[in-house]
Amino acid sequence: DPYFDRYLKLTGWRYREGVAKPLVRKLPLVGHSYKVQQAGSRMLMPLLQMMGSHIVRRNARCARPAAHFTPSTGRQTLEAAA
Repeated sequence: DPYFDRYLKLTGWRYREGVAKPLVRKLPLVGHSYKVQQAGSRMLMPLLQMMGSHIVRRNARCARPAAHFTPSTGRQTLEAAA
């Protein structure tokens, strides 16, 4: 699907520019070198993508409602969806 291909490319760009490169820039003496940033971000990207997919899976698991919470009574009820 071209939509998801484009989306994954943008996500990779965001990880690289917003997370990987700033981490590499914090290296003393060599962090501001363009070539070091490129190489360091290439090495960090698989780790960052693995961490990102783990967080997405964990959040998806936690977001599934197991019970219906009624704010007025403060009780949880296990009701079947109609």
